[in-house]
Amino acid sequence: MSNGARERGPSRGALAREEPAGPASDLDEARAEIERLARENRELRGQQARLRFRRQELSDALRMKHEEFLDMLGRLQEREETAVQRALQELTRSEERFRLVVESVQDYAIFLLDREGRITSANQGAEAILGSDRDKLPGERLSLFLTEEDRAADLHLRLLEEALEKGEARDEGWRIGRDGARIWASETVTVIRDETGEVRGFVDITRDLTERMRSQRALEETAGELRSTVGKLEERTAEAEEARRTAEDAQARTAFLSDASGALASLLDFDHILGTVARLAIPILADWVAVDVVQEEEREGHQEIQRRVVVHRDPALTDAAEALRQGGPGGDVLEAGPVIESGEARLIAHVDPSEIRSRARSPAEAELLERMGTRSAMVVPLIARGEPMGVVTLAVGEGRPGYGPADLALARELAHRGATAADNARLYSSAVVASRAKSEFLGVMSHELRTPLNAILGYVDLLDIGVSGDLADEQRAQLGRVKASAHHLLHLIEGILTYSRLEAGKEEIATERVALDELIGDVVKMLEPQARKAGLELGVQGADGGSVVETDPNKLRQVLINLLSNAVKFTEAGSIEVRWSVDAGWAEVAVEDTGIGIEASDLQRIFEPYWQVTGDRNRVREGTGLGLSVSRELVSLLGGRIDVESEVGVGTTFTVRLPLSPPGSKP
Repeated sequence: MSNGARERGPSRGALAREEPAGPASDLDEARAEIERLARENRELRGQQARLRFRRQELSDALRMKHEEFLDMLGRLQEREETAVQRALQELTRSEERFRLVVESVQDYAIFLLDREGRITSANQGAEAILGSDRDKLPGERLSLFLTEEDRAADLHLRLLEEALEKGEARDEGWRIGRDGARIWASETVTVIRDETGEVRGFVDITRDLTERMRSQRALEETAGELRSTVGKLEERTAEAEEARRTAEDAQARTAFLSDASGALASLLDFDHILGTVARLAIPILADWVAVDVVQEEEREGHQEIQRRVVVHRDPALTDAAEALRQGGPGGDVLEAGPVIESGEARLIAHVDPSEIRSRARSPAEAELLERMGTRSAMVVPLIARGEPMGVVTLAVGEGRPGYGPADLALARELAHRGATAADNARLYSSAVVASRAKSEFLGVMSHELRTPLNAILGYVDLLDIGVSGDLADEQRAQLGRVKASAHHLLHLIEGILTYSRLEAGKEEIATERVALDELIGDVVKMLEPQARKAGLELGVQGADGGSVVETDPNKLRQVLINLLSNAVKFTEAGSIEVRWSVDAGWAEVAVEDTGIGIEASDLQRIFEPYWQVTGDRNRVREGTGLGLSVSRELVSLLGGRIDVESEVGVGTTFTVRLPLSPPGSKP
């Protein structure tokens, strides 16, 4: 519009629009305005409601009462304080920059404290909030701004100690502000350390939160921050969900491996272990699994791979694959051979079906492989003691995602556990064979030794009764030593024979009614000369009258002889006592000595074959080390148990508990 137009004034139409309206028109306009404001108010309330329910995680917070909204604000402000605090911590290396930042903050009272907690400097915010001349504050303590109650409770000392321990300390409460007025403030104390970790001092950040307690305006001022927080929470929720899924996957894999270890740990059969490895992987890790093993006798030089197990999640396909496996060797369709040679696992993310068919050794195998389906595969070596013993092939068909690095890592762990268990099974089998051969050898040798030894004892008895003429006292004493040594050797041989029979499972029980007091008395009389020779007292304590036990007397006698012989052998001075009692269907016989005792860590090892208390291969005490092992096995055969209590330097007590009747017998 030109200047001339402006000088001529408003147009007629404009004047017409500016004519005053009548009272009714004013009322309508007012009503319309009120309705518009009401609509806007409703829209605003609707927007607020949508904000409240925007996210499930915020529903409780946005439905809070007025005071609860203030708490939300407090947390937001606390986050703001934390951000300021972190910014301050990052600037501690440059004291000058730190002070500049501190001076620029007006909404906080910021104090720098020395290592003793005394104020070294304060910012302008300290003057504004707490009303103190900051130039007069150096050397003072922050307890200056505490209430009498908090000062008496040494609040600031506790905050400094907590900051030293945890890095920072927080408190919220009443403080003394300008002109002695109380203000509600939040306070954060942070320890400052140099690069060596040495404490340089503290930073105290105090903020006046009185307005937060008195006004709702803080909520309106932080509405934008709340919306931003909602967005951040949504992002964090997504991150947390992803982390949860990752954690669940890791937990599932850990549980899978734990179950696998538990299942494999109890197995000792080689082929059973291989089958268990395959079955464990289905369907968690694979649709079908095959296990190939290097022929053990051909590990030197040329290696021949034999398929020992193949399992599919479909039992019908498992049967078909097993029939094909037994019909002869199949093709190395997924190149297990190179994996065995290299010892490196192979991941085939996408398998070419035509390549698999081309490697099949027969049409039947090609058709079976097509029915089994192979979309993705892994070939993992079975390695034991650094040597590959075979491979595990795992595959998934269509409809399942292909394998990735995480799957390969899990397969490696499964294969490692399987290989360890399989190797242990082989070692166990070899040990069983060796142990059986050892037992057979010991049995044969002991039997061969016992025959001439019995002849020696027979001739000794003949000489002793004077068949070849009268003996001089010295000759009779020498003959007695020969006889004692022969009996001792016979006892050792009997122990070895018993151990061999026990180990082979050939020891038999012949039960009969036995007078317990008579059997114990016979054993004590048998060992009494040895105890007397060693200068030991040998006593017996038992119930009055005889007690009958239905058991194998020879086995029980052998057990008691072993226990008493050990007591004499390992007791240098003092006494040995045999106590027996009968109660509630059980007979109990205890052999207590005052010998050298046994270390607590050895209380179970003493029952191991060939082990003695000295733990020395070049043992100085006679015996085979089989007595306690044989005794425990014999007592177990008789349906009882043997316990031991001992204290080094005090003595040892062995207690045998036997049922009055054999297990399974009727009263």
